[in-house]
Amino acid sequence: KQWYQRRVRGVNKDLVARIRAKEAKKLAQKMVRDPEKDKELAMLGRCEMVVRCLRVLYVSAGKGCIPLAEVAQEISDNPRVNMSTSLAEDHIRLLLKVAPEWLSTAQIRKKHYLKLNRNLDTNRVVDAIRCRQALLQN
Repeated sequence: KQWYQRRVRGVNKDLVARIRAKEAKKLAQKMVRDPEKDKELAMLGRCEMVVRCLRVLYVSAGKGCIPLAEVAQEISDNPRVNMSTSLAEDHIRLLLKVAPEWLSTAQIRKKHYLKLNRNLDTNRVVDAIRCRQALLQN
């Protein structure tokens, strides 16, 4: 306790009390939060990088639709993302829910294809992800 008191010496006591109350409130919310929400929040945190990888993949491929398995494999191979193929598919399915105007799916002969709307700015998609994160955190 003594080392902590030395660090906050000279700082307004009301400010320290507000910070402690805010931390306690966050901790209490974390304790009662649904594990599914925690999982979705963690996935949303990684989705921004997945969005950027998807954009690069579609621009470089020059195709309108790419099979879901191929997209998941490309994302899992990307060193910046660092996730398994099944986890990449889960992130893609979450993106389908969060940004349906940007990413859509089609099934042709028992094979799922992803179609990306190149006209929509990726920053708008990232904003939608951040809004969903803020909604789940509160």
